[in-house]
Amino acid sequence: MPITITDTRHLEGSLCVTAPAKVNLFLHVVGKRTDGYHLLETLVGFCDFGDEIEITKRSKTDPQMRPPTAHFSVSGPYAGALDGLPPENNLVLKATQMLGQAADQDITSLHIHLKKALPIAAGIGGGSADAAATLLGLNHWWGLDWPLSRLLPLAEHLGADVPMCLKSALSYVTGIGEDVYPLENALSLPIVLVNPNIPLSTPQVFKARQGGFTDSLISQLGQAGPFGAMMPETMTMLCEALSKWHNDLEPPACDLEPAIGIILSKLSAQPGCQIARMSGSGATCFGLFESMAQASQAVHALRAEQPNWWVHAGALS
Repeated sequence: MPITITDTRHLEGSLCVTAPAKVNLFLHVVGKRTDGYHLLETLVGFCDFGDEIEITKRSKTDPQMRPPTAHFSVSGPYAGALDGLPPENNLVLKATQMLGQAADQDITSLHIHLKKALPIAAGIGGGSADAAATLLGLNHWWGLDWPLSRLLPLAEHLGADVPMCLKSALSYVTGIGEDVYPLENALSLPIVLVNPNIPLSTPQVFKARQGGFTDSLISQLGQAGPFGAMMPETMTMLCEALSKWHNDLEPPACDLEPAIGIILSKLSAQPGCQIARMSGSGATCFGLFESMAQASQAVHALRAEQPNWWVHAGALS
């Protein structure tokens, strides 16, 4: 689902921006650059739920604040993980500072509030989506009207996943994440996400990965990606295609966190689940379902059985 912006300044004086959860339908590690970054080929989609960025005008600024920055606050079920986070590690503030500097805008007059609904270090792009939503929100707030092509270089500096989150469309992604090719005729897919509420470090998962690299799909299928730039017409056709591919990070993540294997088993057993696998570097797993009703039933069943897990249903597109 594309990032949406709700401008209520004429009523409430604020602007709200969604930061949708990102899901890797498959993820292949196809190489490694000399600078240490891994080369990936992945199919990503975005959910109709996620975090939310709220931008308001600050009533009072602190002239002694060094370095000058926007005021940041956070709430929501996963706010605690960000308490006391230094500004240099806060992707929302980094995005604010970067765009403010590039556009010569005063950021000290801003209050940016993050409603953190997605688990932390979960393989669903939470921080990257928050940064992308901040860029798009401030682009609108300041009336810059910069096209995506002008925002993308800033996104690339913020992190490998930020460019794909900025486009926020079902896409084939290559390189370290900077080459994003949106697909046409994207389906709206009933999906259930499950996280054991255990953070998983991406560098540790890559470090635990064994064996060589997966053969590049580009060499077989070209830059258009696995579907020739067109999505399969039905859920059955999509899942048949996805069954040819996999997530190279799933085995090492399962070794590091056995709960992932349990989640995948329980997701696969739910009525209507067509395919279940891990997203990104984990530990969030997803299941694609035949219908939204079956996805909702799966959520109720999983929450009843595992009340400590984070379980959410929605649509992926």
